[in-house]
Amino acid sequence: MDLLNTLLNSGNGELINQIANQINADGDSAKGMTGLISAELIKQIREKIAGEEDSSELEKVIEENRYEELVDNPDKIQDETIKNEGFGLLDLIGGSNNSTDDIVENVAKKTGFDTSLIQNLIPILLPVVIGAISKGKNDISSNSNSTNQNPIIAMLDMDNDGSVVDDLFNMARKFF
Repeated sequence: MDLLNTLLNSGNGELINQIANQINADGDSAKGMTGLISAELIKQIREKIAGEEDSSELEKVIEENRYEELVDNPDKIQDETIKNEGFGLLDLIGGSNNSTDDIVENVAKKTGFDTSLIQNLIPILLPVVIGAISKGKNDISSNSNSTNQNPIIAMLDMDNDGSVVDDLFNMARKFF
């Protein structure tokens, strides 16, 4: 199962139910928005890890598996602590206001949802995204075809072509 499906099926669909309740929308709309925001966050994480900037703190958070439990128990995203930690995680992935604004603008164009609603979801979803990456990285580490490639990047590059951009596009395309 790919990373986006892992996210969208978190807690047997409970993540989507939680998001639907927060944005006062139906499940399909919540699923689409969750998919688009998650794909954008995954892209930023991949770029941070593959880039030249120091990503050791981000990689440490992923290695610690701290947020894995959110994948199986997404009802915990209601905890204000998770949202506050999400803001800290945004700093780790280089989530400057400009990059966060880009995510908000892109998702708003595709969904028609209010930008403030999308802005509020980003720090809530980021810990779940990190949790899904943590959960999947062990499988990739043990089954990776490339011994030189970071297992986190290998997991985010689902078709092993060296680029995650096409994978993210294909993920997001499923929703709109």
